[in-house]
Amino acid sequence: MLAQAGLISDLRDTVAALPDRCTGLNTRYTMTDIALSAFSVFFPQNPSFLEFQRTMGKNSGRQNAASLFGVRDVPSDNHIRSVLDEVPAAALNGMFDRIRERLDSTGELERFRSINGDVLVTLDGTQYFRSERIRCPQCDTIHHSNGRVSYKHMLLSPAIVKAGRKDVTALAPEFIHGDDGSGKAKNEISAGKRWLRREPERLSLLSVTITGDDLYAAQPSLEQVRHAEMNSLCSCKPESHKYVTTYVERYRQSGETETLVTAEWTGKEHRTTTYEWIGTMAPLPMVTSLMGIDRSAPAGIFISI
Repeated sequence: MLAQAGLISDLRDTVAALPDRCTGLNTRYTMTDIALSAFSVFFPQNPSFLEFQRTMGKNSGRQNAASLFGVRDVPSDNHIRSVLDEVPAAALNGMFDRIRERLDSTGELERFRSINGDVLVTLDGTQYFRSERIRCPQCDTIHHSNGRVSYKHMLLSPAIVKAGRKDVTALAPEFIHGDDGSGKAKNEISAGKRWLRREPERLSLLSVTITGDDLYAAQPSLEQVRHAEMNSLCSCKPESHKYVTTYVERYRQSGETETLVTAEWTGKEHRTTTYEWIGTMAPLPMVTSLMGIDRSAPAGIFISI
């Protein structure tokens, strides 16, 4: 685990460098106090920003913010919003880099290594805002069959993960734009391509395997991962990867697959999982021709049922 004091120090350094457009009489509060006041909202677990402001209006609340984050003056919620709305989210990406560097330098990152000693980085899209009234030019507009219109924001949320661990390490996200295309497949893949163009230089020394769902198990995405000198591990649904499914079925019928059955109590139910895998096989002919893979090199397919 990383020390809280070091993380807060990194956060202060990061937000102190955020662009500040305040001028004249509007410069009472420093960008550090504004950003840290907003960040501290997530700690008291108040049901709303207004309730948080009420808590901060009390001496105990101000003392907590001052002692934990070093906030000198707490601005109003309107002032926090008006200032931070002008700051691009990417300005905080450096904080994610600092956390990853701390994990690496302290040896904590080694505990996340798994398959072939690689660090697993999972890519997945998530929605973090939705409204039928509030919108902005970057919103993704959804037209429903009943005539309603809603607006949403999504992002690609990469994270370092390891099977059996409940904690993850978040990496800098990639925001999904309204012009990335309609539907989860198009807009998430577009964001994934941008992330893969931006991050490989930062991750290349870590030895990374990119993991993703069925969306990423496609030639363009896998080629980009390969070009970035990273490995890939993606799920393939039978309905969208019929060629792969047929290829695997041949191995199954010839008895060349191995099986492991596990049972566990989840706290709510008994769960039985059957793992079936092919340890060594020749790469798929279609994939080798498209991606320039050496067919003499063994490959593996892992199937979870």
